[in-house]
Amino acid sequence: MPAGTGHDRKTGGRIRSLLHADNTTDLNQSERKKRVTRPFLFLIMAACCGSLTAQTAVAPAAGNGTEQDPWQIASLENLYWIAAADGVVPNPSRSLRAASCYIQTAPIDASPTRTWFSGRGWDPISNFSGFYDGQGHYIDGLFICDSLRSNVGLFGNTYDADIVDLGLSDVDIRGDEYVGALVGVALGYHFNNTHTRISSCYSTGRVQGSRDTGGLIGFNDEGQVYFCYSKASVSSAGSYAGGLVGNNHRTVRDCYSTGPVSLREGSGIHGLIGNVTGDVLACFWDVETSGQPDTLLSFTGAAGITTAEMKTRSTFQDAGWDLSTRWGIYPALNEGYPHLRGLKIPGAATVRFELTLPEGGTFDPQTDSVRITGSFFGWASPGTLPEQKMLRDGESLLWYADLELEPGTYQYKYFLNDGWENGEWDGDPARTAEIASDTVFHNIWGSLSDVPDA
Repeated sequence: MPAGTGHDRKTGGRIRSLLHADNTTDLNQSERKKRVTRPFLFLIMAACCGSLTAQTAVAPAAGNGTEQDPWQIASLENLYWIAAADGVVPNPSRSLRAASCYIQTAPIDASPTRTWFSGRGWDPISNFSGFYDGQGHYIDGLFICDSLRSNVGLFGNTYDADIVDLGLSDVDIRGDEYVGALVGVALGYHFNNTHTRISSCYSTGRVQGSRDTGGLIGFNDEGQVYFCYSKASVSSAGSYAGGLVGNNHRTVRDCYSTGPVSLREGSGIHGLIGNVTGDVLACFWDVETSGQPDTLLSFTGAAGITTAEMKTRSTFQDAGWDLSTRWGIYPALNEGYPHLRGLKIPGAATVRFELTLPEGGTFDPQTDSVRITGSFFGWASPGTLPEQKMLRDGESLLWYADLELEPGTYQYKYFLNDGWENGEWDGDPARTAEIASDTVFHNIWGSLSDVPDA
């Protein structure tokens, strides 16, 4: 573990002693009684009441857990199968499941966890050392409310694990120490330079804890965190609260956060990371929405900027972010903040724009290109955004572009090649797209008479 404060060095040893047990709440009775007297935890317990239902673990229908044939997670019951105790799933054992490989094959509605385990909610996946690929899908509505539990998140703690391409939306997570939407504690093995690797993940919702609380990760001890963001609100009763990570001892790069961050007492509050002893590179947080000013982390390679700057392409382009294949940014998705390409966002629609070009003319499909722009791109000049490029369907005269857009009404037009010179027509009118769900628009060059498919 990289050197930190004396308190953190002691905490690191305590973490390792706690985390190797499957029951991550194995605190002695006197410590538990002291903690339950905290007013903050009384509030958590009071907020966690509700009707109760049972949970069921169902083995994945496909896969065997190897890298070549990972288990396929398609439902909440499949997801719980990973986390379940040996008494629920005796074979394979919990330790073997925690070391296996997984891919998620569909969005998962986790809102039923609100009534699991006498209202405590989701039982975090503990001691995870495997590989989890969300494949661009999300888990929606994950709920945890356990005021006596440390290491709280979808994954309670990880060792030399890989978690990639996964969204966590509308979480409601409340615990004691080391609390994050995705991972409570990200660990590796410092003596042989192994790390937990977290890449292309996001979180939204709210996260609460008593210390080391972050929108995505509570305590990043030995994790390498790349290309992630959190829009979750974060509140902590004690030290270290951050919009993305509560306490960071390793590497965070090309990430951002926007959620409000608050700390009841103690030290270490920040819009991005509550406490830093590791590397933070090319990261940002929104000083307006987080309520946290641009202080402390400026020298580490992170910057607090305004909401307008957070929604400006050049901010991230100048910082060296990959805006061609990794990230996208335009007004009509993710509230205008950068989004991760290929990761679904709940509520966004997949819209296909198809354009048929007339035969003849001077257009050469072998050398010329077709662009789309509109209000969903802030009327950016044709050719300035990768998303504006339309693809040709085989050898036909049909061109198409697939976009993720928030529901709404948009105006748009088509252009040949880059710039404003070769549009369908000069000036108004623009085409209109009313989007409420996944839709295909069939258009003909120069004609306004076509209509969208439902």
